[in-house]
Amino acid sequence: MRIKTPLATALLAFIITSCNQQEVMPEPSPIGLTFNVAADPISRATTNVADQDPIRAFMYVSDITTGKVVTLAQQSALENGLFQFSIELDRNHKYTVAFWADAGDYNIDSAEGLKNIRYTNSSTQAPKIAYTAKLENFTPTESVRSVTLQHAVGKLVVRETSNLNTGDKVTVSFTRTNYRYSAVEDRYTDDNSTTPISHTLTVDNSTNTGDIITLYMLAPNTPNEPVMIVNDFKLSYLPVNESTSHSKSISLVPFQANHRTLIAGNFMSLAKVNQAFSVGLDTNWNSLTPEGDENKSENGTEQDPTPGTNPEITLTNTQRLTEAMLNETVGSGNALKINGPMKDADFDVLREWLSTGQGASKRLALDLGSASFTSMPESAFSTDGLDIFEETAVNPTTGLASIVLPSGLTAISAGAFLDCVNLHTVTIPSTVTTIEELAFYRSGITKLDAPSVTVVNGDACGECENLTTVVLGNITKIATNAFRKSQNITTMDLTRCTAMPTGNYAPFGNQAYAPTNMTVYVATATIMEAFKNNPMWNIYDFNWVVGTPSL
Repeated sequence: MRIKTPLATALLAFIITSCNQQEVMPEPSPIGLTFNVAADPISRATTNVADQDPIRAFMYVSDITTGKVVTLAQQSALENGLFQFSIELDRNHKYTVAFWADAGDYNIDSAEGLKNIRYTNSSTQAPKIAYTAKLENFTPTESVRSVTLQHAVGKLVVRETSNLNTGDKVTVSFTRTNYRYSAVEDRYTDDNSTTPISHTLTVDNSTNTGDIITLYMLAPNTPNEPVMIVNDFKLSYLPVNESTSHSKSISLVPFQANHRTLIAGNFMSLAKVNQAFSVGLDTNWNSLTPEGDENKSENGTEQDPTPGTNPEITLTNTQRLTEAMLNETVGSGNALKINGPMKDADFDVLREWLSTGQGASKRLALDLGSASFTSMPESAFSTDGLDIFEETAVNPTTGLASIVLPSGLTAISAGAFLDCVNLHTVTIPSTVTTIEELAFYRSGITKLDAPSVTVVNGDACGECENLTTVVLGNITKIATNAFRKSQNITTMDLTRCTAMPTGNYAPFGNQAYAPTNMTVYVATATIMEAFKNNPMWNIYDFNWVVGTPSL
């Protein structure tokens, strides 16, 4: 290629040449863009739906020094795994360089180039993968510049944890906000329109388990638009040879660029309940307890399962929990200790095993005191999701009877033990300061012993019929309905409170849903009067005592 101007010129990514008009230069080397599209390490490698390869890429270049656009959208095709661009640039100027690559279904504006990228049309229900990158204040150099692109879209993954039947149909549906994207400004803008999304998969041998559905969409990931929230997300399941589908709705589902939104569960459970039975013989006839009360003592109170040999599983950064591992380690016992780092994938396996697997028929004493995690995933032990108000338990977790949580954990996550109907004992470490919404909703807990907790969010302990004792810390917030319909509480210890919690919340809901025989203990007469004069507390007819309860 012959340079026809006296300016020093450059090749983007990029080979710089300095020459005069008489010199004859060899053809320049093009830029190579490198894509990082490795599979997520926690996906099921054998069943994960792989991301598509992009089929085209575009480059935008503007000269910051002169304020002129060099190219709006120079296009390149994929060749040997790389997109290659070549362009002449001035050695002494600075540039803004933006890239976009996709597998189709996106429109590059002819007048604005990579400043304005939209879906091909707003009705596009399942656009393909897309990537982006941006170089700010780029100064050309004499070496080739490799650029790694990140996902420009959010990814929805629907993971089936059991095995569906061939011919079953599963559907995800929701309303998507339509965004447009500027690769030059790295900004997502709401297009003020929405598109109803409905994607149905007819199951075959290759899609009956694992990551069975994958969808992509433009979703924000910037300060002005940090995340897209979907409130009408619905999962539907139509068994083969049946005419009626079964559905479940989920609210507050987030989507974010360069992030996966993982929906994991058992579609069959929308239509069927896996009822487990445990049958045994008691040779001591005189001590037989009533049917179904095999875990109760002679005075009728439920007991922890006998730990037996206290079998242990030790996880590492590379070894993840499996159903086979649980079956083999626990065996016929009712106790388990897990050591080492626990990730979300481990909670997924443990939850399914305790709700629909072999662990569903157990009453497991689970010791996570030596496990390593500082946060829990939402619905850590619940399969019912968070959209369950005014409903009965659909898929209760039956296998968990008691749990010890590790020091270092800071919060009980939203819905963590929702509908864990046989869970009666929870050992909460002193590092936990927050109990999130629905954390123990409709669970079987008998005592909430949380002397370091300062925040209890909405419905956290709602409809806990067996809950009799509550011990809390220096509370700053007890949200609305935190203890709604937990009407058998007899003792609430608030002696660590140094002031009235902020916010205008009714923690027990309406007066009709409050405990009828509860005594509240506080440290001073001043704090007692503050509670009794608060309009959200004086609607309840509680017994108030200045002093420490005998627990």
